[in-house]
Amino acid sequence: MLSGLCPSKDHVVISDGEYMVSPAIHVLSEFDSEKTRDFVYDRLRDDSVLKQMNSLLDGFKITYAKISDGNLMNNVKI
Repeated sequence: MLSGLCPSKDHVVISDGEYMVSPAIHVLSEFDSEKTRDFVYDRLRDDSVLKQMNSLLDGFKITYAKISDGNLMNNVKI
């Protein structure tokens, strides 16, 4: 799971179960393998990827900056 609100290393986690989450949380699932999942997890926590995500935030950057699904899926290079 990845927080869409001001993404940071602390806001990227591998879930230990199934949960109902806020629309501000992006849930990435159905990976081919744990190796692929772990690769994506490590890359999403990388400073260069976090910098990309934070540069694509929409909304009020001071109070409610969120990366959209479209920007996350189409514009963040991992």
